[in-house]
Amino acid sequence: MRKSNVVKAMACFMAATMAITCVPSANVTNGVSMISEAAEALKPVLELTFDGTITDTVYTEKELKFTTADKVSIVENPDKATEKVLFIDNGYLTTEPDALSNIDFTKGFSISMDIRPEVQTNTLKDWTYLFGIGTSGDNNWNFMDGTIGFIQRVQDLSDSGSTNGYPGDGWVEGNRFGGIKGDPNNNPFDYLTKEENCKKWYNITYVYAKDKAAMYVDGILTVQYKINIKDDTFKNLNKGRLNIGCGIDPNLEHAKAYFDNIKIFNTALTDAQVTDLVPNNICTAVLMESDTKIPVAGVPFSLTTKLTGKDTTKPVTDSVTHSAINADITIQKDSDGKEYILSVTPIQAGEGSVTVTCGAIAGVPNSGKASTYNFTAATNKCTKLVSSKGTEFQAPVGQACSFSVTAVAANPNVELNGKFKIISGSSLLINSDLKQDGEYEYEDKDKKIRKKVGNKVLDVIVKEVKTGRNEFQFAFDDADPVKVIINGTTNINGTTNGGSTTPTPDNTNKPDDTNKPDDTNKPDDTNKPDDTNKPDDTNKPDDTNKPDDNNNNNSNNNDTNEPSTTTKKKKATVKSAKAKKGKKIVSGTIKLSSGKVVKKATVKVYVNNKKKATTKTNNKGKFSVKLSKKLKKGDKVKLVITKSTIKKITKTMKVK
Repeated sequence: MRKSNVVKAMACFMAATMAITCVPSANVTNGVSMISEAAEALKPVLELTFDGTITDTVYTEKELKFTTADKVSIVENPDKATEKVLFIDNGYLTTEPDALSNIDFTKGFSISMDIRPEVQTNTLKDWTYLFGIGTSGDNNWNFMDGTIGFIQRVQDLSDSGSTNGYPGDGWVEGNRFGGIKGDPNNNPFDYLTKEENCKKWYNITYVYAKDKAAMYVDGILTVQYKINIKDDTFKNLNKGRLNIGCGIDPNLEHAKAYFDNIKIFNTALTDAQVTDLVPNNICTAVLMESDTKIPVAGVPFSLTTKLTGKDTTKPVTDSVTHSAINADITIQKDSDGKEYILSVTPIQAGEGSVTVTCGAIAGVPNSGKASTYNFTAATNKCTKLVSSKGTEFQAPVGQACSFSVTAVAANPNVELNGKFKIISGSSLLINSDLKQDGEYEYEDKDKKIRKKVGNKVLDVIVKEVKTGRNEFQFAFDDADPVKVIINGTTNINGTTNGGSTTPTPDNTNKPDDTNKPDDTNKPDDTNKPDDTNKPDDTNKPDDTNKPDDNNNNNSNNNDTNEPSTTTKKKKATVKSAKAKKGKKIVSGTIKLSSGKVVKKATVKVYVNNKKKATTKTNNKGKFSVKLSKKLKKGDKVKLVITKSTIKKITKTMKVK
């Protein structure tokens, strides 16, 4: 009855001439049988745990008596010394004929066993038989048996002595061992007999129904055949023997392995009933979720793998592995049986993938349950750098000055990955919180997620503009650098952009301030030729020497226009002071009590007790400074005005 490897490869040809059709079942999809999935608790009709002893070649359990042949013993489990198991070393156990006569197999037959194979010594190792049931002999062949090499055999009395086998051509696509459906030449018949796969426990279950024969490893459907078993085959099955460690013919290959927990059922088990026999919670599904809609080259994103086991309420016990194409992977959260989180960084723009496998077997392609996340990594580059005030402009000497540099993104819908660099320029204070514009929203799992994309903007504050040329240069990755030149000038009537003069906002051209007819343009005040320019104005002896006017000596005595340190100070006030919410401009006018304007007075501006800017009044007594940030409601703005000819002025305003 021995079959060769050549016979295995010709299995489908043999089936065409035999009573049993050797093709994969049409009811198998993605490794899942379409048989009814009622996972009801089904008790075996016979269960062997091998907790007894062998006496004079006889082993008895559950009132079933076996005779031993050759090397058979009850020993300690090599992996768990507190348990007893059956060890067969090229021998076998066999019952008397009709020992199972009280069991009705008319509805089918299934046998499950835990097995720890040793290195087999048979020539045809994958034809090493693990069990056989039924009758054998001249004109009395009615049996079912199975090998360690994923082979199942069935024969009934009408076959007149010939044996019909199933040499592995019914591999289920996606099975645990990577076998290829319908290809007997490309399947690992010898997997469980290879030395590197021995000395490990497996659960193997063989199922025989009227229209199929199937084999499961650790609860996973591995091979399945579409067949037609006659009713009489099941009916007469209980008239023969039960053999453990060999097939129905004890003259064929014997096993060398440990056995435990052998269970026999008088029905064809369903997929769900088979998985219930496996103590481990094997993985049945792998689902992957990403936290990004548009992966970007060089930018990491999270990939979460959800693991589902046979028992959905418990963690899976299978190990988890991963592989990737065009991506660097780090583990954010190792598997806890329910979740496995990776940090994925696309290496370069283009297609890539990440595959997570649960229950993979080393050296076996396509083994285990797997899921693949495919992505196309986008790329975004900075096309140019742009200064908000052009490449050259004017700013008052001694004051703070602010502007921004924008890295313009080639793709406004993709995150721009990169950093600003300051190539040259001292006295820089840079806001570390880079603003990003071009934002958009997308919806993910009923939660709004804002994704920052597009341009990046760098806010730059020059703390104090120096006289002459202030030069700064900025870079962003591979984009051409941008040079920004600030010309420090004492001409504070305006600024220039690229050499052209532009008026300063909210300064000399405010219609509600400088042009009021009752203020700076009164004919008898600021415009009288004999008023502000009279040489005897600030130095009149009847003015500076008045005893009641010299009550404050906080003067700035280095003013070049003051003739002496004994000059009496005049009283001045701040007129039309402005500091509005949402604005950066603080402005006002300084006037004497007589209504005359105060020129070249020093104005220091404080916001919330922090000095922000220093400037001087112009020829009309006006000042205007631009802060680096907009004023907010509740901010306290303090103005401190000094000049050698006036009393020190302190004015505080609260922004409303």
